[in-house]
Amino acid sequence: MKSRVGLLVTLSVIALMWVLHTASKNFVVDPDFTVFLGNKDIQLPSIALWFMMIRIHIILAIIALITGPLGLSLSIRMKRPALHRWNVLEVI
Repeated sequence: MKSRVGLLVTLSVIALMWVLHTASKNFVVDPDFTVFLGNKDIQLPSIALWFMMIRIHIILAIIALITGPLGLSLSIRMKRPALHRWNVLEVI
């Protein structure tokens, strides 16, 4: 039981660190994605649409990273099975 809690805490800390890294890199340091777009050789049809889609993708990935460790929580699985099922379906 103790190792399971340790695993949950470790995964939660890693997920939180990755969320902070991703959010700061994409919304603070380089909000126009100039570094990422500099590596592309394609012409984008609509840069505004591309910005919106990549931001939605990043936000949904952040939500998945935050809620992902909840699927490993035994107490949430037992006390709130509907939340656990919703969370597992969200990740899939």
